[in-house]
Amino acid sequence: MGVQDQFSGTRVGALFQNFSKDRFGEKAPVEKLPYYWNAEHYGFEKVSVYRDLPAAKQELVLKILTNHYLGESCFIEKMGFGFNAKMILLSDSIEERTLYSGFALDEAKHLQMIRRYIHETPTQGYRENPFLALIGTAIQIADRDSLVLFIQVLLEGFGMSHYRWLQEDCLHPTFKAELAELLRDEAYHHGSGSLLASHQRFTPDPKISMELLPKMIQLLHGWTHPHLSALSIASGGLSTDQKSRVLEEMDYAGQTQVKLDQMKALITFPVTRSWIDQLESYGIFKAISPRQCAEFHLDGGAA
Repeated sequence: MGVQDQFSGTRVGALFQNFSKDRFGEKAPVEKLPYYWNAEHYGFEKVSVYRDLPAAKQELVLKILTNHYLGESCFIEKMGFGFNAKMILLSDSIEERTLYSGFALDEAKHLQMIRRYIHETPTQGYRENPFLALIGTAIQIADRDSLVLFIQVLLEGFGMSHYRWLQEDCLHPTFKAELAELLRDEAYHHGSGSLLASHQRFTPDPKISMELLPKMIQLLHGWTHPHLSALSIASGGLSTDQKSRVLEEMDYAGQTQVKLDQMKALITFPVTRSWIDQLESYGIFKAISPRQCAEFHLDGGAA
């Protein structure tokens, strides 16, 4: 370990601990559960592959998915630092800079909260997650208004539904309560983005927006891939036919269409209507079949 690493590991670490206690309060250690969401949360009570697994393998599936969703959430909150830092630099008023500085502090609070419950520290392998890679690309290339549309309006708006889904069925009472606090913060972040996007001077870059939005919509079609991966790991592998049956039993098509409709509603503003029409002409707001989803899933970890 070099001198700089030693400095970061000791001095900065101590400063961070003091800062964290001062800003977020001193949190008592929490008792971690093996998993935080049961089979019914994922709809696995309807899935024959899951029901046929022995109890220990069923628990493995739930553990894998707990680690996946907490690990993914950690990286999303970390990426919020980059988004808010860029928005601070691009802001044209002290009020707006202050707003995004406050949002960055919220992301830090959320990250610290999630890390208290996670079992395994996420590895750099999460950088290969196509969803996270797309967020990273957006933060790098997008202009201010495109970032508002893609990150604040779309991702944070969709993230609210995701976190609500996690919060509603959470088995850990303390974690459940803290997820409710996170949701309140995310609602304010998303709401402020929607307010900015409704302004007549809101002009996201059409080229950048039409590069990012189709990719995000296409990724949404694969929202069940972590579930398929966890089931595949626990069962020793699944054929395409078996994956397709799993998705049919989970009502993949119906649930996906609800998510796609929600996504379309989130990004519909006067300035985006022509883009929405163009995207609809591609058919990407229509759910693909369970078979199609199964065919483009690759076996591997749920991350």
